[in-house]
Amino acid sequence: MSQNALRVSRTDSGYVVHIPCRGTMRESHAMHAFADSVVREICSLTINLQDCNYLDSTFLGCLVAFQRRLGCVDGEPRLKLAASPAKVKQLLDPLKLSQLFQRVDDAPPTMGHEVELPASTPGGCDFAQHVMECHRQLASIEGPNQAMFAKITEKMAAELEQKNG
Repeated sequence: MSQNALRVSRTDSGYVVHIPCRGTMRESHAMHAFADSVVREICSLTINLQDCNYLDSTFLGCLVAFQRRLGCVDGEPRLKLAASPAKVKQLLDPLKLSQLFQRVDDAPPTMGHEVELPASTPGGCDFAQHVMECHRQLASIEGPNQAMFAKITEKMAAELEQKNG
């Protein structure tokens, strides 16, 4: 198993995705594909950020999309971030995103084996569409970076439209 790959484990109520080092566009595409395939069955998704040192804007946009998509059950968010307050501040505060997520100190206990989610190779329209959608999520959040992400999204949409003819 690759030391830097995302790893998924089952819990009694859903899944934990462990981000061991970095969460970038490559990992977000793989996580998105995984979560998309199980979103109907899961009750909870915990993103374990305890060993993570970096999240790029695409990965952050992916987290925002899942937060919105999963919503709440009985008033409890289905997406949680397992990390210390300092780690959340380090990873989410640069884009003012920490208030969007529920933080827990520890990921829930897992059962069975971890499964590796191999990173995706950039390229192709599907990958570009994913990156654009993640930035569209960030552009929808009021704050100092909203206009910048809106411009990125517009530029990517124009490039995709031109590419797709």
